[in-house]
Amino acid sequence: MNDAYVAKPNASGTALIYSSYLGGYNGIASEIGYGIAVDGNSTAHVVGYTSTSAFPTTASAFQPSYGGGADDVFFARITNNDAPAPRVTDVVVNDGSVQRSMVTSLTVSFSGAVSFPSGVGSAFVLERVGPGGPSGAVNVSAVQSGIDVTLTFAAGGSVGLDPGASLMDGLYTLSVVANNVQGPGGMLDGNGDGTAGDDYSFNLHRLFGDADGNRTINTADFAAFRTAFGVGASIFDFNNDGQTDTSDFAEFRRRFGMSV
Repeated sequence: MNDAYVAKPNASGTALIYSSYLGGYNGIASEIGYGIAVDGNSTAHVVGYTSTSAFPTTASAFQPSYGGGADDVFFARITNNDAPAPRVTDVVVNDGSVQRSMVTSLTVSFSGAVSFPSGVGSAFVLERVGPGGPSGAVNVSAVQSGIDVTLTFAAGGSVGLDPGASLMDGLYTLSVVANNVQGPGGMLDGNGDGTAGDDYSFNLHRLFGDADGNRTINTADFAAFRTAFGVGASIFDFNNDGQTDTSDFAEFRRRFGMSV
């Protein structure tokens, strides 16, 4: 009696995540596995042959019963159920403070260990979507640390940057591309419905002078600017010269009363 088997080790090869035989027995039984491939959802596809009418099948199988003769070829699909698909659990703008006067980084956190088969940068797309122009992608640099990926911005995209490598004023959408994020349970589950394969989206804005993050420049933001004026670098240092001074106030005054 011979059975094919399928085993999945962990990434380091030091432990089994799952292991099972693939076959049946009716007094005379033999299964041989000849090939295996794993897709982006960690589903194993196994081919081989069987000589038993007791080979396990499902009702939806292309050929659910033994076809006769000495041997039948089998094609088996073994779905990965050992881990949920990875999800995005948080996106932090800058250091987590509410201000959107300067936006220089985003930190994306995942629900568990993830890898990026096409490179970490391929998984993240940040686009300016309005108001007005320009619209399009921002050039993003991505650095992974454990389950977190920190995104910073660089020149060279369809949408440029303000001084200090801050996003320019506007509305933005960050997309995390499901096909380019891989976890033990398959590709990214972007909408959190338990099924892998959909992208994740996060909306944000940048408006210079917006100290409280409410997308409007008003008297509350002016009060915050006054406390920072003349004290050196701050969230109101538009030209990134290490000072909050009259040139920065000119940029603030130009936006007073604006919303995005």
